[in-house]
Amino acid sequence: MVGNSLTGADIDESSLELAKGDSAVDLSCSDDDQNGEICGQPSITLTRPSDVLIVAASSAWTQQFNDGEGPGSGTDAPNLAEGGCQIVVDGVAVPGLYTGSYELQADAAAQHSGKIGLTITGVIDSVPAGSPQFALRCTETDGDVAYLNNQISALVIGD
Repeated sequence: MVGNSLTGADIDESSLELAKGDSAVDLSCSDDDQNGEICGQPSITLTRPSDVLIVAASSAWTQQFNDGEGPGSGTDAPNLAEGGCQIVVDGVAVPGLYTGSYELQADAAAQHSGKIGLTITGVIDSVPAGSPQFALRCTETDGDVAYLNNQISALVIGD
């Protein structure tokens, strides 16, 4: 091949894959059993080890501060709701890709709180070839929390 000898007619542009990725949306999920709930799971296949960019977002909304269900419900704070979200790959949490825990408080008479926005963005280095299961997993540790408008995207970079 001679340098600068290719023209547009020599390349089938429709065969070029410029980006490989997927997104998933889950409008509402709850972690009522406090074991963690999958709130979105995109699907991509990696033909070789690759770095993957993850962008995820959710809104936590307290449905009830004192829910009376789950571990510790008899002894937890009746005016507190807390939890968080994290990225998992094949069921294992990815270090550093989590929202941290949040806490929503109200006086004892309050029934609901406003929403709090949660976002996660990061790169997972050298994900092995195959079909890894990326997911946004959200957990409530106190109160009854709904996670709304959940979105997660996985995009292969540098492939």
